[in-house]
Amino acid sequence: MKTYFEFLAGCAAISLPVPEQEVQFAKEQGRKWRTDYLFTFDDGTQIAVEIEGGVWSKGRHIRPKGFIADMHKYNCYVMLGIPILRFTSDQATKQPIWCARMIKATYEKQPIKELFKIIQKT
Repeated sequence: MKTYFEFLAGCAAISLPVPEQEVQFAKEQGRKWRTDYLFTFDDGTQIAVEIEGGVWSKGRHIRPKGFIADMHKYNCYVMLGIPILRFTSDQATKQPIWCARMIKATYEKQPIKELFKIIQKT
C-alpha cells in the first residue's frame, strides 16, 4: 500500500489521532482483509478509511471482481460497527484537509446537513 503523506498531514493538521496502517480485521470470520487506515479515538470509536486507487485507469477497485470483493469487505465493516469512509487517491493527495474534515465530522456524528456543507466545498 502506498502511504499518502498529504492525507496524513491533513489529518494531523486538524488534530485527528494518528491512524494505524494496513490493519488486518475480521480474522475471527476467517478473512485476511486489511484496512488502509484505521483511526481509533480516545473513547475507543474506530473509523476505517480506504483509499481507492486506479479509478481512472480501470484498476482493481472498479473491475467487477474487485468491486464485488470490496463490497463484501465494506459491508463487513458496517456489520462490525465500524464506519468506513472511501476516498480516491486524488482526494487523499489533493484534498487532504477535506478528507480529514469528513473523518472528523463522522466521528462527531455531525448532522447530515453539516456533512453536505463539507462536501459542497469541493
